[in-house]
Amino acid sequence: MSDDYDLYRGAPPHQQHSETSREAATKATRTVGKSHKRILSWLGEHPEGGSDERIAAALDMNQNTYRPRRCELQQMGFVTDSGRRELTRSGSNAVVWVRVSPPFSAGVK
Repeated sequence: MSDDYDLYRGAPPHQQHSETSREAATKATRTVGKSHKRILSWLGEHPEGGSDERIAAALDMNQNTYRPRRCELQQMGFVTDSGRRELTRSGSNAVVWVRVSPPFSAGVK
């Protein structure tokens, strides 16, 4: 998947003036592909989809890591809004995300 990952010209966005932001972006570059694959695999196993909250919890992934990766998958056309909503723990409505067919072809089930 890393060959297809060109949303940020190879590096996730960061604050140019911030050393810590730059370090975090560099670290994320090494794990973005794996995170994308984990999300797509979960959605492949759960065709009914799930909210950001539910998917992140199921993957034991921090929301600050999960949500940007899901947004990238949406921008790349691999994930879409199902049109359905589910309640979050706080009682708010949340988008139910589903994987787009045909399935992603880089070895993800």
